[in-house]
Amino acid sequence: MKPTQTDVLSGRGVSTNNHKGNENFRNIIIDQLDTYAASTKSQKMAISKDVVHRLHNNFTPPGRFLKKDSETKQWVELTMKEATGKTAQAFAYAIRDRRKIKEENQK
Repeated sequence: MKPTQTDVLSGRGVSTNNHKGNENFRNIIIDQLDTYAASTKSQKMAISKDVVHRLHNNFTPPGRFLKKDSETKQWVELTMKEATGKTAQAFAYAIRDRRKIKEENQK
């Protein structure tokens, strides 16, 4: 499987961070951050699922969440549960980062 510009790549480093699909993903996270932060746990899961669906349905080709298999070194698609979990994690990191910036600005 070969990643496209609409895919979200799991992993660390500049190459995944600067990937166009990852940039699209971060923009959606930022756009939904206030709503997510003010939501209940069940609403947060629904928002995370919606982000996964938006990436899949609103881009051509459809966006996928991919990770590199450690044995085969090939890209494989994450399950819906894994993609939703990664999305919820991205929201949590974004909220944490926003709090840190706010605290630093108050010093």
